[in-house]
Amino acid sequence: MKETDLCAVIGGDGFIGSNLVRGLVDRGFKVRVVDRFRGNKSVNLEQIRDRIETVSADVFDQNYLDNSIVEGVKYLFHFAAPSTPSSSLLDPIAEFQIHLLPTIKLFDAAKRSGVSRVLFPSSGGTVYGPRPKCPVSEDSPVNPATPHSIVKVALEAYLGFLRLQGLDSIVYRIGNPYGPCQRGWIRQQGVISVLLRAAALDEPVRIASAGRTVRDYIFIGDVIEAILKSFDKPHVHHVYNIGSEKGRSLRAVIRLVESVTKKRIQQQKVETLRTGETTKVVLDTRRLRREFKWQPKISLSDGIRKTWEWIQTIADQELVKR
Repeated sequence: MKETDLCAVIGGDGFIGSNLVRGLVDRGFKVRVVDRFRGNKSVNLEQIRDRIETVSADVFDQNYLDNSIVEGVKYLFHFAAPSTPSSSLLDPIAEFQIHLLPTIKLFDAAKRSGVSRVLFPSSGGTVYGPRPKCPVSEDSPVNPATPHSIVKVALEAYLGFLRLQGLDSIVYRIGNPYGPCQRGWIRQQGVISVLLRAAALDEPVRIASAGRTVRDYIFIGDVIEAILKSFDKPHVHHVYNIGSEKGRSLRAVIRLVESVTKKRIQQQKVETLRTGETTKVVLDTRRLRREFKWQPKISLSDGIRKTWEWIQTIADQELVKR
């Protein structure tokens, strides 16, 4: 690392992005944060605003692409997304228009501007399909079953195309990340933050398939450590799973949330899963562990406890009953 190395984090004020920005700043990198910054206010980065460069922009606006956001950048982290797997089902065509095409334009701009490497978070669950054989490795077949995951796979492939033209990249297929700064109740993504908010407000939560779905939950601190250990290093592969290698059912997660919060979660049963939803996924992370000497450190119960403590710090300002 050189002090002159500039990292641009697209979506840097979001959940994963803001945690990543703090990690980069702490390690001495110059960081340009690109986000929408509505009202010129940061959601997660106000405490370090004087240590970062901020650019207010919506990279998913089809009429907008300011190449200056990637000028002088060595490492481009594209950690923004305009949709979720469930929202993409409502308008599949829009998913390709507002997610796929603007991102391709951004990657092309990065190549023209001389960016050394693109870091891109794909999905550690949905790209492998509704019923992958677990634990699922990076060499397993991809079988995207929602417009959102189809776009993720397409963008992975496009980065492969750009590698042939000299733009290096690493794709991180991340399991189900959770932790401080995740506001899952806003985008209806991030079941642990949704459950903790429900506990704080004594609200009911809709539970599909009787809570039998199994996910690989990974604490945000462990995700960021994996990225920071690898993003600027020589690498053998271009795709890495990031997960805990432990599958937990939603019912088990609810029990842990109840144990941590000392509150009973009110459950409203919903029988059907969403179209293309994965029933069980557990990630094989041996590739990342071997190559970068990484391993997750935070247990699910400890991670939920840390997230609950954060939820309580924002309760007065942000948590309101619907």
